[in-house]
This record gives sequence, structure tokens and C-alpha cells, in this order.
Amino acid sequence: MWWMAILAGVNEEWLRSKNIKGFSRRALAIAFVLERTYLTEKDELEFHREGYGWIAAIQRDRPESVLDVYEQFVRQQLRHNTRSSALDQVLSEEQFSDYKEHFILRLLQEAADVEPEPLVQLLNSGFSHIANRRDFYQVVAQAAALPNHSDTVDSAWKAAAFLLSSETAILPVGLSDYARSCVMDILRSSLALVRSNAKQAIAVLSFMGEKGALPTTDGKLIEFLIARISLDPSHLAASYLQRSRGDRRFVAFERALNDALSNQQTRQRERQFEQPGWKQTLAALWTGKPANIGDLYQLIIVELEWLKKYYSATNADIFKRFWNEDSRGRVIDPKSEESCRDVLAEHLSLRLSSLGISVEPEAHLARDKRADITINVGGMKIPLELKRDYHADLWVAATGQLKKSYASDLYAGGYGLLVVFWFGTKRPKNIPKARRAKTAAQTAMELQRRLAKSVPLFDRERLGVVVIDVSGEVVSQSTTPS
Repeated sequence: MWWMAILAGVNEEWLRSKNIKGFSRRALAIAFVLERTYLTEKDELEFHREGYGWIAAIQRDRPESVLDVYEQFVRQQLRHNTRSSALDQVLSEEQFSDYKEHFILRLLQEAADVEPEPLVQLLNSGFSHIANRRDFYQVVAQAAALPNHSDTVDSAWKAAAFLLSSETAILPVGLSDYARSCVMDILRSSLALVRSNAKQAIAVLSFMGEKGALPTTDGKLIEFLIARISLDPSHLAASYLQRSRGDRRFVAFERALNDALSNQQTRQRERQFEQPGWKQTLAALWTGKPANIGDLYQLIIVELEWLKKYYSATNADIFKRFWNEDSRGRVIDPKSEESCRDVLAEHLSLRLSSLGISVEPEAHLARDKRADITINVGGMKIPLELKRDYHADLWVAATGQLKKSYASDLYAGGYGLLVVFWFGTKRPKNIPKARRAKTAAQTAMELQRRLAKSVPLFDRERLGVVVIDVSGEVVSQSTTPS
């Protein structure tokens, strides 16, 4: 094939001279895109990337040139009305992280007449990579308002507009089977990536049930939507769930509806509950179980704050249970995350068992997820995600793993806690800095404050951060808590 000859020539020159100065920017960029777009799809070829040292050099020195060529390849593939392998490749390359959002927006602005399959690919890529939802919505809304689309293309644009703003856009109805399948591709891929509400979830379920029983092949999506409705304490959500229990279209989801109704009733009680401070919560709960999930969440924070003082104030070197020690009892390095989890779970269990509250390490949640710890009582659960302070994913743990995978569990009601173990100056690696921070946090309290601020404002009532100092380096002057 013609492109193999280009790659072979570039490779031979690299092996001879070990530099890329003899090639023009455009020639190298084209070679890079050819290698990434075509070679990786041909498993039967005998080309091997190990000898391609020029690949790393281009990635390091000329990302903008490569991206320009990729953009031309993507446009060419879109004009041929096929799914773009070049677009998939751009989105998988870490080196383009800072460019992806504007790259997709530019393509969407020129995609008004793109055929359904590549358009669905572009729209789903937008939901995955465009953080500025306002700009995304403006592009989508303008395209959706244009005349002369095919019904299928029109439906895809309108479905995207609906996900971005259900207050100003609606899902189309009365579609052909092909148009419905394109809309469903968007809903399956992107619904979980937007901050949906009960009204939006009801509209999607109505769309899915327009032609009869809800499809069990989309069972996970349907259960997600039912659970989302249950998080809304309004009369609208309650009446919809009640009606759906007697609706034949929901016959395969009766259990999910019953669970959702129970959770929704809890949320209705929560609506009338005014959040107290932790001292008032402790006094109110000391002799009884939490009345709702908000009570349980506050109680766990109280207990974690107590343990913070216990680990730093006690004279028994309890903090060493989080460390490996030498033969003389001196700390060497932090224990594994699993071992730290077990110590914390043991102490939390001792504190909470008298209230009938169970603490489960590695607990199973919905969609085959497992939380590091869940704290459970009366059908309610709060997931805890644990991290050592030098974990590479520290700054995305709360809004990524905790929110998307654990707090979205039906019985968690959107609540969850990120618990970080602070190991001080003897940690084996540096603490990762936040994306725009000039320096890393210097104390446990500073790290807790920064992590808490990194949680989006609208999530802070339900997603909390607690940093526990287990370094043993700074001993509090207060007495051991009782």
C-alpha cells in the first residue's frame, strides 16, 4: 500500500540519522497520522512500532502540526460519510488533551450536513470531551434549528440539544427505526455524562417506551433513569414512579421501581430536614439510628473528625498501624491502600456498631462497582473512596470515581466521601499538584481545603472530603478525644 512506503522511508531515515530535522513539519505530521490511523488497524501487518523513534520525537516537538493533519483526515472521512478512525485516534492520544475540546467544537461547527453515523460519533465525542457546555450547546442549538436536514440528522441534533438543555429542547417523537437507533446511540453513550434531572429522565423513559415495553437490552440505562427520578423529592417524581408501577411497559423493572419509590420517600423526608452542624448532629444521633441519609452522612463526618484527633492525639502510636515498620518499631513506608482501609474500617465499625450501623470494606454497589468502604443502615449507604495522599488520581477521585461510580448508586442518593491519608514528609512520592496550582499542599488541613474546593459547587452538599493525618509528625496539644 502507498502509505507503507512513506512510513518505511521515514523509518529508515530515522534509523540512519536519529533526528527529524531533514523532514518538513507537514511531511512528518502526515507520516505520523498515517502510522496512527492505518497501521494500528492492520494487525496482520509485520510493521512494528518499536523501531519508530521518530514517533516520540513528533509527539514531543510538533503536536500542533500533527493535529492540523489529523483535522484534514477527519474532515475527509466525514465527507465520505463514514465513522472517523482519525477522530478516534486523536481522542485516544494523551498529548492532545489540551486541544481536544476546541478540535471537536470546530468540527461540529462544520457538521450541519454530516450523515447520521459520523454525526453521532462527533456528538458523543463532544459530550465526553467538551467541558464548556454553553459553547457546546450554542453550536448544537444552531445546527438543530437549520432546515433541510434529513429526519435522522435532525433527530440526532435535537437529542443532543435535549441532553444539554432539557428546559429549551425536547426529544423528537414519531421517528423511523433508523432515526430512533441514532438517538438511542446518543442517549446510551452520553446521558450519564450530563447533569440530568428527573424531568429529563422521565422524557427519556417516555421516548424509550413509545412503541411498547421498555427494552431489557437497555436495562442498565433504564435502571439508571429510574434511580435518577428517585433522587427528586418532588410530587412530579413521586407520581411518575407510582404510575409506572402499574404500567405494563415497566413489567421487567418492577423491583427497580419499588426500590426507587422507597428511596424517593426518604428524599421527601429529607426535604423537610434542616441540616444541623456536626455537634448538634452528634447529640441528636448518639442514642439512635440516623433517620435519613443526610443524618448518616453527617454522622460519618463527625466520626472521621473524631478519628483524626484520635490518631494525632493519642500516646499509643496508633498512627503506626498505617505504616510498615522495621525491627525497632520505626516507620519505613506507608502500608498499602487496602491495609489502610482495613484499619479505618475497623475503627469506624467500633464507633458505629452500637447504633446498628455496619461498615463494609470492598462493598458491592450497582453496575458491578466496588467502593473501598460503604457504611450502611436501614437500606441507606454512604460510599467512601480512600486514597493515599500521593495517589496519581487524587485530584479527580471525588468528582470522577466517587461521584460517577459510587455515589450514583440507588441507595447512596448522590452522597459520598473521599478520605485521604496524609503521610507527611516520609511519603515515598510527592503529592500531585492540582492542575493550576503552583505548589503542592504542605499540611493535611491545606490539602483537605484544596480538595474540598475542587468539588463543583452544586455537589458540595453531598460529596465531602476528609484528610486524616497519620504521619505522626505533628502531635496535637489536645487530649485524646473521649
